[in-house]
Amino acid sequence: ESMYSGELEKCDKSNFRDLNKMGHVFNVSWFTERCLEYFTEHVDMLTGRCYEDVLFVVEEARFVEETQKKDNFISLVEVKLNTMRNRKSMFLKRYSNDLDSISISQLKMVVKLAGSNVGILVTILVRHLKNTGATSFVETSRFLFENIDFESCFAKRRFHGITMELYDIIMESFNDDFKSAVTVFISKRVSEISNKKEPIKYPILTSVPV
Repeated sequence: ESMYSGELEKCDKSNFRDLNKMGHVFNVSWFTERCLEYFTEHVDMLTGRCYEDVLFVVEEARFVEETQKKDNFISLVEVKLNTMRNRKSMFLKRYSNDLDSISISQLKMVVKLAGSNVGILVTILVRHLKNTGATSFVETSRFLFENIDFESCFAKRRFHGITMELYDIIMESFNDDFKSAVTVFISKRVSEISNKKEPIKYPILTSVPV
């Protein structure tokens, strides 16, 4: 009835996804605009103190991008979280607390929202390897490793400590083939960064053995 009345009634967190999806499926512009307004209000009200509030907007933004191929919801969340700094880091670490159960889709959100703060990603991976005692990567931890910008890790001093901690864990616990591949990969980047004045863009690492 709301779709034909011109009013978006009784919209709350429990039914927002269904209402927004309905507006998209039936291509009712005013309806989708109201849904976007509702979502924007929730993003604007975020303080970062309530995990569930941030979780709601992040998950809805992820759903919209996956199902509607739109990034406007994610862009709103990204801008807002970038004003929170430490609270953004706290949220992403909790959101990805268990790499054995998180989805690749959710990890893509983590990578996107972390932005230039690659230290968040390295910290998440180090915590996982420490807590699980892993001696190889599973699909999710491998995805995270392959999407870490190691150029930034070594170019920015504040990321050196946590990056070397990751390196040490891999050297101590992983198999020889993997250790060899990681050593070559990281050594090459340290050498390139040391000898180049201009920033270098590196391809995602795709050839590391599991």
